[in-house]
Amino acid sequence: MAAEHEQNTRETDASGNAIYRIPEANYQNLLKRIEKMNKRAAKLKMPALVLTEVGESFVECKRQSANDPDGEYDMRVGTKVVTFLVRIIHVTLTGNCPRVNGWAMAATIQHEDGGNILRTVPGFEANLPVVYRTATTACDHCGTNRKRTDTYVLQSEAGAWKQVGRNCLADFLRTENASGLAEYAEMLACLDDEMSEYEEMGEGGARGQRYISMAALLTQVACCIRADGWCSRGEARNSFNPKQATVDSALICFDSKDWAKLSKKDQEKLTPTDDDRTRAAGAIEWAQALPADVANDYLWNIRVVSHREQISYREAGLAGSIISAYNRHLEQELAKKYERDHPSEYFGTVGEREVFTLTVIGTRDIESDFGQSTLVMFRDANGNRAKWFCSGECPLPLDVPVIVKATVKSHEEYKSSKQTLLTRVAEYDVAAEAQAKEAAKVAAKELKQAAKAAGLSVKDFKAQKLREEHASVYGHCYCSACKEYTAALQQSIA
Repeated sequence: MAAEHEQNTRETDASGNAIYRIPEANYQNLLKRIEKMNKRAAKLKMPALVLTEVGESFVECKRQSANDPDGEYDMRVGTKVVTFLVRIIHVTLTGNCPRVNGWAMAATIQHEDGGNILRTVPGFEANLPVVYRTATTACDHCGTNRKRTDTYVLQSEAGAWKQVGRNCLADFLRTENASGLAEYAEMLACLDDEMSEYEEMGEGGARGQRYISMAALLTQVACCIRADGWCSRGEARNSFNPKQATVDSALICFDSKDWAKLSKKDQEKLTPTDDDRTRAAGAIEWAQALPADVANDYLWNIRVVSHREQISYREAGLAGSIISAYNRHLEQELAKKYERDHPSEYFGTVGEREVFTLTVIGTRDIESDFGQSTLVMFRDANGNRAKWFCSGECPLPLDVPVIVKATVKSHEEYKSSKQTLLTRVAEYDVAAEAQAKEAAKVAAKELKQAAKAAGLSVKDFKAQKLREEHASVYGHCYCSACKEYTAALQQSIA
């Protein structure tokens, strides 16, 4: 089962260390946090974490400010907008992969009911064997399989692998600091999640361990995607223009104070519908059904997390991305279904507005300086492809044949496949269109009869009616301009 997974790729330095982009306002808080972590590392008799500045950049940000004299009016938001620069400090954070007596601490395994969540220790470069995705809590050292929350994966210099419980680390590694080694490995494995919070615009730092219903979170994420499209935390982090990740937008809706700050229009937009709940339920069911030998660790991790009824805020990013992965899966399945048909051909006449029966097979959100638009991809019953650049959200349902009226803009090729470019696409109501045409015919007939009774042509009769309407509007006004205008109209009618 295919799905394109979420990749929050990061830029790295020459040594392969991840580069984090920290807003200057969060930098002091980060330094305090690193100092606190290093004090803990010292007590554990482990090497300190090293924070290194490797560069800087400036990001242009905007905020609404109706009363700021320096603001410029923005038609898109209907108020003044102030533009300012934010300094972003580029840093790397390194810690040595723990090694004791020839064994390297490779990863921690968090054992859950639906499977294991794997966290590789930074600095460890080898790929973990897939067997650890479904490994039990058994310890390879003592040979017992009892209930454990976490176990640890180690690799020897010769390449051998061992899974060891916390209480057996000291005896296995022949060290007195086994608990410190385990805690330090866990601290390193969680570094990326913690650093990501300091990359957000605003105050950095951990949110605390709060939980939210999995179904509720995915329903809200589905609603946010429907309203504003999908933006991963990686995309938001690396975007030139400041963005908010979709999952973070969804989390705002669960905070009463943040929710109260939203406008009524935004609250209505971000209120989930039954379709959002259905999409969330489908996404959870799909993720839970992913096979145990799924292609990559990302899909394995969302398979594991999808079995939980409650999710922590720390894992909300992973859980929320299930909706995006599910949407991509649906699009791929639709594409495969249509690929079985004959090759795409052009349809319609360029420049003509015509009626077509089309099925939406996928959408892509596109952001620019002019706002958000959506690329909508269609297929007709014969498998012919079409696309439409829709302003804002696509109003048409996915994978449902719909009768539309559209103008054929052009015929073009994309990746050697013929496709038709459409504009002004609107859902077409056959009955309403027929009724409107009939009403227009009746109105034209009545107009012709009235003109004939008045002894005028249809054109002159319409002009006379227009002058009478103007006179009825301005005739009661006694200002000099309206008096002159009324007199001129009356004279022209006479």
